[in-house]
Amino acid sequence: MDTEATLPMTPSTVSLLSNKTVQPSLMIIIEHRFFGFSNPYDNLKSQSLALLTIQQAIDDLVYFATTADLPMCGGAVKPGQAPWILIGGSCSGVLTSYTMVNKPGIFWAGYGSSATVQTITDYYDYFTRICHRTVLLIYRQ
Repeated sequence: MDTEATLPMTPSTVSLLSNKTVQPSLMIIIEHRFFGFSNPYDNLKSQSLALLTIQQAIDDLVYFATTADLPMCGGAVKPGQAPWILIGGSCSGVLTSYTMVNKPGIFWAGYGSSATVQTITDYYDYFTRICHRTVLLIYRQ
């Protein structure tokens, strides 16, 4: 299966794929449950969305890593046989950090880029900055 042909070719994807020429490796992109074509149900009712939890997402990653039967690398692709590195940015960066803490020992390393480190439930400053900028633009006219 030619997995590279199915990847969206963005600059970040191309740079990650080109790194495998330095050291033989395999890059797998896992689509998060309920995004894209990975919706386990054909609806978004509350009963279906009950499966959209952080713990379910962590368990999905661990399940894939420990049970996937990948026909490359001579079959030695389980986390105990080869180093698996979990990488994510933004939301998936948070998921990476949660996974490393919640399920230690499964992944060799985790790299969370732009991961949220502090939750602010009422971030009024974002709205304040938009209002300030809007007022400036109105008075400049």
